Amino acid sequence: MSHRDELPLSAYETRCLLHDIRVQNLLNLPIDGKLKKHTRRRGGFEFEWKSPVKGSHEFGLFLVNCDKYAKVSFSLNVTLFNEDQRGHRSYLSTSEADLPRLYKFVSAVYTVAFVLWAGVIKAPNKFCRNIHRTTAALLFLKALTCITQAGRYHIMAETGLSEEWKSMDVWLKVLRGLLIFAVVITAAIGWLVLQPDMPRADAIQITALTAAQMVAYFLKGLLDEEETTAKGYLTGHNVLHTIDISCFMLIIFLVTRHINRAPYFSEGQHLDHLDPHMFPEDRSVFRAFRLKQLRQLYITFLSFEFLPRLVVYLGKLYTPLHLHIAIFLLRELLIVAFYALMCNFARGFIAGASPSQRALLQKERYFLEQKMGPHSQS
Repeated sequence: MSHRDELPLSAYETRCLLHDIRVQNLLNLPIDGKLKKHTRRRGGFEFEWKSPVKGSHEFGLFLVNCDKYAKVSFSLNVTLFNEDQRGHRSYLSTSEADLPRLYKFVSAVYTVAFVLWAGVIKAPNKFCRNIHRTTAALLFLKALTCITQAGRYHIMAETGLSEEWKSMDVWLKVLRGLLIFAVVITAAIGWLVLQPDMPRADAIQITALTAAQMVAYFLKGLLDEEETTAKGYLTGHNVLHTIDISCFMLIIFLVTRHINRAPYFSEGQHLDHLDPHMFPEDRSVFRAFRLKQLRQLYITFLSFEFLPRLVVYLGKLYTPLHLHIAIFLLRELLIVAFYALMCNFARGFIAGASPSQRALLQKERYFLEQKMGPHSQS
């Protein structure tokens, strides 16, 4: 919201910088605040302001200068905290008060999910794909990130600072960024495989969506440099980020739809309904499995990185402040649900539980051995 419009015009004309400080409720709800301590000093003063507000609200601190357009040099040190009935201080905002407990819970869920996932893909299974190992690595880094976030918010609640967790957080983000970059490169290689068979209409749509995504990225960078008001920045950033993620999701949808419709087999056969007895002795099954692995890669990237983020940004745009914690929890539950579905699929796919899957895997190994020798691995 615009910070200057919240004060009446008379405030700009009659009040002087540091002669008066006004705490304005940005949600326009009634508040009953009062100054507990007010010590004037030469060139300024110190004060402590306390309000018995319940629930989650947004507040702004306004300093009013005597001369509207005069430049004034001053320093401002602000310490904000919430105090419970026992007098214990928490330096987290009311909307963030539950984050330490939520991150502890979510980190435990991700740790258990990683252990279960590792149990599915571990040796002696010979048909484990790189996509499953990549998914396990992403899950492991996600669990570590949630653990560090739980520690960070706990320290912030107690001391207001979390510098000791900053370097660990940075390194985890770097590792996740490198892994996601590897996923993007792998997806680009898969695109080179798909491009010759891509219908012209789909290719044009994907090109247009890619261009829109690049424009959104450029405008976000421009917004970070030029926008000065909080309201304009948050609104513009959320809208551009939503466009960016939506374009990427549509690209993944078009590519995945093309893979599902790939006519490499008999008429009406898709990748989810393969019958090895219907194929001739050629490399069509090998190509089918590579396309199926590429589809898993796209779905993994969509589910893990972009779909939950889109839920968060849309939720923050259209829901009140006190529901943001619920949106955060919904995002994490979406990711966990995705891993549960992937684990259920991979358990049968990797181990070859069904006769049809087992026959397809044996047929793929046969083609690989014919091409690379009996000691090759898929």
